[in-house]
Amino acid sequence: MLARLRDKRCKRKESEIATALDGRYREEHVLELRCCLAMWEKYQEMIGVVDEAIAGQLKKMKKQALLPPLPPKQRVRGKRPHDPKFDVRTALYLVTGVDLTAIEGTDEMHALTLVSELGCDFSKWPTVKHFTSWLGLCPNFKKTGGKVQSSQTRRGKGRAAHALRLAAWSLMRSKSYLGAYLRRQRSRLGSPKAITATAHKLARIVYHLMRYGEAYVKQEEAAYAQQVRERLEKQLHRRARELGYELKKVESPSAETEPSAVP
Repeated sequence: MLARLRDKRCKRKESEIATALDGRYREEHVLELRCCLAMWEKYQEMIGVVDEAIAGQLKKMKKQALLPPLPPKQRVRGKRPHDPKFDVRTALYLVTGVDLTAIEGTDEMHALTLVSELGCDFSKWPTVKHFTSWLGLCPNFKKTGGKVQSSQTRRGKGRAAHALRLAAWSLMRSKSYLGAYLRRQRSRLGSPKAITATAHKLARIVYHLMRYGEAYVKQEEAAYAQQVRERLEKQLHRRARELGYELKKVESPSAETEPSAVP
């Protein structure tokens, strides 16, 4: 019976699991297992109580204005055991008026964490720079005598900044604009700094969504590649002018048509 409860990702067959479970169990071992099972079931019950309380609080915070229906969205990952039992995406949309899960890397749990930590009123941060600095996602320059001694980011507000960093790390294989940005920064700065830089970009997007209600426009990886190319071309032209040269783009020659075969 226990072998049938194995995880679906387990590579071993049910018969092999049953053979591994066969043995002599002393009474104290069985008692310990029984106590652990009872504690796990109680934890699940309490998690359900908390989920109901969260759902009730979100209903109280629901906006009265009529909102357009949410477009359907495919789940990026499967349902986890500890995920809330109610529709988190719809509940947050009715509270905030925007769909935070439309941002790449931000799933329902990340969005719920951000709303629970930051609230819905972002006017307490006058600008997006104040917001990202409060989160601890900006370089903290320490200068002495006009020289920068350190630019390490300071320790910010825990759960919100942590959720943004987790969302940024999930973009490592994404084919989006943000995914391309993360991979490029990782090759230049290393993983920790690249995650912080991408979390900073996500924080700016969240701020503009929540403060001004601006719709988030997704961009593909090719858009970032084009932006990087244009920036490099601009730098090359500037350096050439400084050195007294002029750059001209070399047009690729058109493919010559092959002569038709003579019969």
